[in-house]
Amino acid sequence: MSYETDDAERALVVRVGDDPGPADLRLPDGPLAELGPAAYAELRLLAMPPESTFDGADLDGEPVAEPWVSSCETPAPPAPNFVHPYFQSNAFTGRATDLAELDAWLAHGQPARVITARGGIGKSALAWAWVERRLADAPPWAGCLWFSFYERGAHFEALIRRLAAYAAGVPPSEALHGPREVLERQVLAALRARPFLIVIDGLERALVAYHRLNAMRLADEVADEAVDLHSCTDPRDGELLRALCQASPSRLLATSRIFPTDLRDGEGLAPGVELRTLDGLDPAELPALLRALGLDPDAEWVGSATQAMATLGHHALLWRLLAGCAQENPWLLVNILSREPAKLRKNILEAAFEILPARVERLLSRLALLHYAAELDDVLGLITPPLGLRRPSPPPRARLLAVERSLAAGPHPDSLRELQDRRDSLRARCDEWDIYRGLVDSYERLPGTRAHYAAIHADLCLLETRGFLAWDRSSNRYDLHPIVRAHALGRVDHDERALACEEIRDHFRRAPRDVDEGVRCTADLRRSLELHRAYVGTGDLDTSSELYEKRLRGPLDDLSAYPVVIELLTPLFPDGLLEPPDLEDPTAQSRRISDLSRALMQVGRSVDAMAMRELAVRLNYERRRPYSLVRSLCDRGQSLAAANRTHAAMHAFTVAHRLMVAHGRKQTLQLHHRAVLATEPRPLGRGKGRHGDPRRGTRHRHPRPLPGRHRVRPR
Repeated sequence: MSYETDDAERALVVRVGDDPGPADLRLPDGPLAELGPAAYAELRLLAMPPESTFDGADLDGEPVAEPWVSSCETPAPPAPNFVHPYFQSNAFTGRATDLAELDAWLAHGQPARVITARGGIGKSALAWAWVERRLADAPPWAGCLWFSFYERGAHFEALIRRLAAYAAGVPPSEALHGPREVLERQVLAALRARPFLIVIDGLERALVAYHRLNAMRLADEVADEAVDLHSCTDPRDGELLRALCQASPSRLLATSRIFPTDLRDGEGLAPGVELRTLDGLDPAELPALLRALGLDPDAEWVGSATQAMATLGHHALLWRLLAGCAQENPWLLVNILSREPAKLRKNILEAAFEILPARVERLLSRLALLHYAAELDDVLGLITPPLGLRRPSPPPRARLLAVERSLAAGPHPDSLRELQDRRDSLRARCDEWDIYRGLVDSYERLPGTRAHYAAIHADLCLLETRGFLAWDRSSNRYDLHPIVRAHALGRVDHDERALACEEIRDHFRRAPRDVDEGVRCTADLRRSLELHRAYVGTGDLDTSSELYEKRLRGPLDDLSAYPVVIELLTPLFPDGLLEPPDLEDPTAQSRRISDLSRALMQVGRSVDAMAMRELAVRLNYERRRPYSLVRSLCDRGQSLAAANRTHAAMHAFTVAHRLMVAHGRKQTLQLHHRAVLATEPRPLGRGKGRHGDPRRGTRHRHPRPLPGRHRVRPR
């Protein structure tokens, strides 16, 4: 980019839409510090690589460890702890009555308040706006924690550990690895001792209904089936939720599409809980919304649109999308509103997507496939730049120097070739970076490059203005509303989805790797998690399994992130959990069965875990793999012991021990398991039925309900 242009005619204009308008940004060339408002500097920041990706010490040739800051640091109360900050991309308008109700609830209401509504009504926006306003008034809280289940990998155990570190003051290592039961007691004691405000956003994502294979496309109205889809997936979570609702003087505010049955007592509500069903926008507040969107509230189409939108409860997100259609072409509204009223919601979504330029919808479809909020590098990496010049990852000079030192020291002949290949690969990456740095300065000055980044900025502004995209400018992250995400994915056919997954895979393969040490939460593994899912999306299950083994298995195990493990590994079993994973390597098959069965066992799904461990024993026996068979026999023995089938468990450990002895290995683990079974005070016997009662003697008092085996809703 040029830094010495004084001619106003050469100033760069970022235009939203085809015609000039108030949303256009005029970006004069000049030093960055003289650009004025921060919004005018956004385009220049888009074009420049983030400074955090440049390792000055490495460029000088002296390897220095890159400083790393976890995204999961815990602030000290009373400073608020926004674990998953809400993206409020547009100014919050209206809802004066609802804000006043929340003030009244805080003053003299029940300890817990649950706000329910359909997706897109504005539950999260209302809660976030209220919290921001209360924080500005210096509230008398001991602390405030915001936790969102809309974030990937968010679950109740993570909430407990966050609360333990924040509210109870538990040391980070103990909060990360301590027993859940102990942490729960510490959290509840802290909440009953001092007044904290806890806000849980998207509580429905912790319910059974949203843990099925079609959860991404789940309708707001869940069918009234015999199984209780409205209960927490883990009964322990339901018990904790009820306890949080009675932890006075602390307060709990939750938003959810579905009211959990765990907070009901028969036909009424559990003690300490009050329910508020949020309606759509107040018609009296619509003029303010339309003015904020740059529309005339007195236009001819507004009356008929208001009448039609009343059938949708004046849905806030749909109003914003409808307003976008009006901005593009007011005549579109005649076509939308004249169609069948029962399909009005679908018609608005379809029309809003249809009027997007092809390149904009393509970007939207790529962002919809990401499981975490996209960062600036992700947006730029998923859009083909002019001439294909992409910014590579920073040069790994420190690792290259370490490999060269190993080679100079005379390595073992068995590792020589591997080190040489590693050296060549690292050298190629350093050369790629040097070539890029030599070209990028001239490249950024080219008119085509300027136009390319201007188009990206214009597309992001367009998506934000029309309600498709939430843009957090403080961190330059971008996320989609669940309704927009689901509809965007529904418009992508199989071939286009595979192509998009390949592009995401290529982007995250080029991106710097996540840190290997100091991982505090799953968000610290964002790039590896996105890459794993991209491999699954392309059908490359073997590479996804290898990536899981090398980069995810250890950190996720350290975090006890068992729900995330289940989410990652289940797609490797396309034929179901009773069939082997679709992997070529028998060793990888055995390990993934072991990993998934262990995770299922930890979350209470003992029946599924036992069935998978039976499968592992059979496969390893048929393949004559003695060491894998020993491991699967030990896993099987642990499942049997948890199901109170003590004699069968003892037999499994005995067979495993004999097998190791027969192959000349000294193995004491099986003897340890047998000794524990022999000395633990537990009732002996085979339990109920052929497989026993899986709820007796398990690690948790209540197992997680299984598909087809959920608790029956009380009549």
